[in-house]
Amino acid sequence: MLSILAAISFLSLSFLTAGTARQTFDEPMWAITRKWMDIPTAIVFAFIVFTSGYACWILWHELKYRKSTITRASVREGADMMSMGLCFFKEAGQLILVNLKMEKLSQLLCGVALQNGESFWQMISQGDLKSGARRSRIMDVPAVILPDGSAWIFDRKVICMNGEEIFQVTAMDATELYALSSKLKRENSVLRSMNARLKVYGRRVDELTRTQQRLAMKIQIHDSIGQNLMMTRYYLAQEAQGASRKDLTPILQRWLHTIALLRREVEPDESKGAFQYLTDAAGSAGVEVLLQGEMPEDDRAVELITAAGAEALTNAVRHAGAKQLRVNVSQTDLVCSAVFTNDGRRPAKPLQEGGGLKGLRRRIEGEGGTMTVSADPEFTLTVTIPKEGKVNVI
Repeated sequence: MLSILAAISFLSLSFLTAGTARQTFDEPMWAITRKWMDIPTAIVFAFIVFTSGYACWILWHELKYRKSTITRASVREGADMMSMGLCFFKEAGQLILVNLKMEKLSQLLCGVALQNGESFWQMISQGDLKSGARRSRIMDVPAVILPDGSAWIFDRKVICMNGEEIFQVTAMDATELYALSSKLKRENSVLRSMNARLKVYGRRVDELTRTQQRLAMKIQIHDSIGQNLMMTRYYLAQEAQGASRKDLTPILQRWLHTIALLRREVEPDESKGAFQYLTDAAGSAGVEVLLQGEMPEDDRAVELITAAGAEALTNAVRHAGAKQLRVNVSQTDLVCSAVFTNDGRRPAKPLQEGGGLKGLRRRIEGEGGTMTVSADPEFTLTVTIPKEGKVNVI
């Protein structure tokens, strides 16, 4: 094809320079040129157009053939365009095909051009890499990290062709996967640290729960003893007026139950509500409990209101000689309130909080609530408790 184009160029040049040929060439050459000059110009022009078109058709056909036919050059070109590294070599390391990407990786990792496939594989798998490069693992797969931070995974396979073993080494860009793997490792490390802290927190919560249970038991025993003492005192006062010893039986049963609690022989009886115990104790002491409103559904609030009622009942019996204990319970979306009054004697002197009221105040305020004690015009104990999960806005 190139020879045809050269011939066309020569003929065209000869025709165009015929006018000056006599001055340039000798007589034989001039004779040939004169023969060209004798040919009509239209024919020469048509010949040039025809041969040029034919040459273009041959060129187009050649390009089409190269694009549609696999040749050594097309294979090489396709391999060089790949983003992954590719290398084929024989058993002794003799190279068959190496693309540009693998050549570049060889320079970056080994510092030399890739000349032997087996030596290159040994170098990247267990040899000394160029300064700045290092080996790592991505998802438990061996990888090599380049000085620029990019990650590559190398793999070798054996291919049998015509009874001969051909080794294929590929290099896949795993930079994004390496970044995700590193991020996952960092997050796993944070999670392990968090898990360790949660375990410590869990042990502390268990310890705190046991401590709170012991404290709740002590408080319940304390309240039970206080109620028993109040009932016993009431019985002794009534005995002087001829009270029957049968009235002593429930008091003795309560003392025996309290002693069993102290010795941890029994568990607290939760079949009754906490406030019901207060009502029963008040009845045994000759005091009627008048409840106005409804008790909250929050067990914690009920427990605190009952504890406040026990202190109010003790004051009503011990200091006021009351026969009725009035309990006014009200609720909002955020808090529960309980106001305790009685029909007994008014305090003769300013109130001073004793151990029972001080302990109650610590419990109420420890739960985010408030407590007030007033003696004017009558003894009044008021407690306000935030509901479970609500912010104290008092």
